[in-house]
Amino acid sequence: MENLELKITEYREKLTCPCGCNGNLADDEFVMKLIFAQGVYGMIFNFTSGYRCTKHNTAVGGHIDSAHLYGEAADLFYRTEIECFLIVKALVGAGFDRIEILDLADGIAKGKGGAHIHVDQHHKKRVPWLHVAKYR
Repeated sequence: MENLELKITEYREKLTCPCGCNGNLADDEFVMKLIFAQGVYGMIFNFTSGYRCTKHNTAVGGHIDSAHLYGEAADLFYRTEIECFLIVKALVGAGFDRIEILDLADGIAKGKGGAHIHVDQHHKKRVPWLHVAKYR
């Protein structure tokens, strides 16, 4: 069995801000739940976003109080409806209850090759949430 600390470090690296600032506030509890969810899913998650510094969050049009700013959110890429279903099932099984699914057809129409699922455990927003949305 792989060393858990090594796995956490590996995930934290995947969730580092992509703007080059190397910022990363990925919450350990959040990372552990993602690791568990990936185990339930049985395949490697393709992260499109994790922690975001304020500058990068503004550049991508993120919410002013986004969970990404606190290291409490991730976006996972998917290409098919069944892949989306299996990822969401794994996230719920791992204990996540704040999930947003970006519409697959809309993502493909906008040239993204798929869509993403946003998952968070925002410390300021403890209300369970499931939302299906279109890209802005």
